[in-house]
Amino acid sequence: MSVGLAPPTESEQHLRTLIATDGLFSHPSLWFTRRDFADTNPEALQAIIEALQESDAWIEANPREAAQVFVDDVEKRGGSASLDAWEAALRGRPFGVNPVT
Repeated sequence: MSVGLAPPTESEQHLRTLIATDGLFSHPSLWFTRRDFADTNPEALQAIIEALQESDAWIEANPREAAQVFVDDVEKRGGSASLDAWEAALRGRPFGVNPVT
């Protein structure tokens, strides 16, 4: 890949499951990184963590507006979604970025 070109999207990649995690986590919003990336790019990793924390804070402060973002996305893809159901789901979701223990 040439420098400056965006990497292919997930839909263009062959994905392989290394370990099935069905039933292991209470919520699918998990973020992982490779140790070598974390060790060699601490500033980038910190920026990513801060962006996730900022997003979480906005969703917690604006659950109805955040729910609308999700509903709009579902509808844009041809589905249907309930604004009230999305809001309830967001209000009941645990927020925060935590290390794996």
